[in-house]
Amino acid sequence: IDTLASLERQRVFVYRGLNDTTYNKGSVQGTANFFANFTPATHFVTHVQSAHLLPAIEPYLCFWQEWSGPDNCTYDGAGAALRWIHGDAALAGGRNDDTNALAKRLQPFDQRPFFPSTADPLLDDRGLVFVPAPCSLPAAGCAVHMFLHGCGVDESWYNKTNFEVYSEFAGFNNWADRNRMIVVYPKMSTRGEYTQQQSGCWDGYGQTGGLDYDRKAGSQMQTLARIASHFARLPMEAGERL
Repeated sequence: IDTLASLERQRVFVYRGLNDTTYNKGSVQGTANFFANFTPATHFVTHVQSAHLLPAIEPYLCFWQEWSGPDNCTYDGAGAALRWIHGDAALAGGRNDDTNALAKRLQPFDQRPFFPSTADPLLDDRGLVFVPAPCSLPAAGCAVHMFLHGCGVDESWYNKTNFEVYSEFAGFNNWADRNRMIVVYPKMSTRGEYTQQQSGCWDGYGQTGGLDYDRKAGSQMQTLARIASHFARLPMEAGERL
């Protein structure tokens, strides 16, 4: 891993809904406390009346049920997180709520070229990426934000999978579109013999089969780093494809 001193420069946003029964209050508080030991710029939001979900201002009703997708809780979680992490100046362009226009900028990309040859990271063949129009131009210099979905990635709600709802309605695209920010949505597969693998959960305890799962040599760590590096150099060379 990198030196922990690097955390001193980071701004950390932690969220737990008041009605979350999936993660106990103490566990999320412990996460906030951990980061606060390294950086004073740790912000823990606990006042929103939501269950275990990602708070957004669209598309569904709040308190819907315990699930790992976005719900309308009249709290723009994506905007709050991005403002805290990047600062108000980085989001000066405001929020674009033209859903149809945003959907046209969301496109699939092949994740397989980023897999390490030595281990299976258990990712799906394809993920999604949101690229604002200015970020496709030469010398765009756009920021890259990576969004990692929760478990139950392929469960269906309202005729969409959790992953589709995340990538379309979490709110990050709305802010990214007018603020020169690429949003990458890597996707886990749902193959494997364990429940967490079949739910598409990210490796938090070694289900990819290696003791280095939480280090740079871990198969998922390598894959995500390569994906981030790839999109950080957009626009790509002529002939390259997503």
